[in-house]
Order: sequence, then structure tokens, then C-alpha cells
Amino acid sequence: MTNLSPAAQAVMDSGRQYATQAWSDATHQRFNLGIAAALRAAAEHLSYQLPFEDFGRIDVIDLLAIADELEALSND
Repeated sequence: MTNLSPAAQAVMDSGRQYATQAWSDATHQRFNLGIAAALRAAAEHLSYQLPFEDFGRIDVIDLLAIADELEALSND
């Protein structure tokens, strides 16, 4: 399994509280990709809605980096 950054691990831990042991690997992969897609949508929304003085570009980049990690996790 890929080592995740602390931020990405926190996202996965929060999401997996709703997972069950009965989920197949494919279901876990779709779940990870769904979370990644939600993070990308949030980053896109923030980048268009808020000036960078209010919400820094680095924060949007952080959301996208977490999404990249979760997508990579689904490809392992």
C-alpha cells in the first residue's frame, strides 16, 4: 500500500468510517476516486469563487495534491 501524506490519510480515515469489510477492492477504488473527484471540485470552486488574498493558492494546490494521492492509491 502507498504511504499517504498526513492530510491524505486524514481524508481517507474520515471517509473509511463508512466503509465495511464487505466492500470489494473495486468498491474501495471507486470510493477513493469519488473522494478525489470531490476534492478536485472543491478546489476548482474555491479557485473561481475566492480571491487568492482570502484563500491562498497554496490551499487549492494542497487539495489537488491530496486528490492526486488518492487517485494514485486507487491505481496500486
